[in-house]
Amino acid sequence: MNPTLVILSYSLAAILAFGALYFFHSRRWYWHAAAVVVALAIGLKPIPAEWNTPQMDVAIGAILVFLVFWGVFAPLFRHHHTGHHKPA
Repeated sequence: MNPTLVILSYSLAAILAFGALYFFHSRRWYWHAAAVVVALAIGLKPIPAEWNTPQMDVAIGAILVFLVFWGVFAPLFRHHHTGHHKPA
């Protein structure tokens, strides 16, 4: 498989994860922890023989990149909202 396609796929997955973190402010830490656990479970599970193709490897890898980036980098995108007080 073309290495450029692999790099583009993984880069797009990372950009989508960062975009989701930036635009959808999830304050639920357990969703991000669950994403990392699911990524580890998918990554450690052997691929069935009929699915063992380079295209499937890239697809699964892109999903793993998305889940890991979305889970690990969530604390960097935490927004602290301060209350705005009306002038008296």
